[in-house]
Amino acid sequence: MRKSLPEVFDDTLNSLLGATLASMLGSSVRDEVYSVLSTRGIAEREVPTRFDNVFDVLAETFGVVGAKVIIYKVISELHQEYSQPVDFSFQGTLRDKLLSLRERVVFNHIWPRHEQNADSFLDKESSHGTVKAGLGGLYRYKKGVGSNSNPD
Repeated sequence: MRKSLPEVFDDTLNSLLGATLASMLGSSVRDEVYSVLSTRGIAEREVPTRFDNVFDVLAETFGVVGAKVIIYKVISELHQEYSQPVDFSFQGTLRDKLLSLRERVVFNHIWPRHEQNADSFLDKESSHGTVKAGLGGLYRYKKGVGSNSNPD
């Protein structure tokens, strides 16, 4: 069974956090961060749902500025993964940016770039035979074509 958009978003957030930690600080530091999170009662699969607690642990480990840099990078990568523009110009918090993106992704049904099994409107077959459901599938509704034509 395919995952829901919120589940895919959480998985993407979690994988990008791990990738960001590894690229910025190395894989051994990433593993140690996940170990510290585990000792604090935050399992790796719970990272997206307890992101405020994750930030607190990062702030204790790397300082507030270090934690903000890491989270900033994660949120920036998340925007790129969902092909959304990154706007850090207003004074909202990083948490607000994350929640705003999540809301936009779920509301607009946006799939991340890495998700290969996302259903595409143009790839689905219609229930009307072998006609694809994309723009070509609407061709029969064009005036003067098919059963929609008016014999004058």
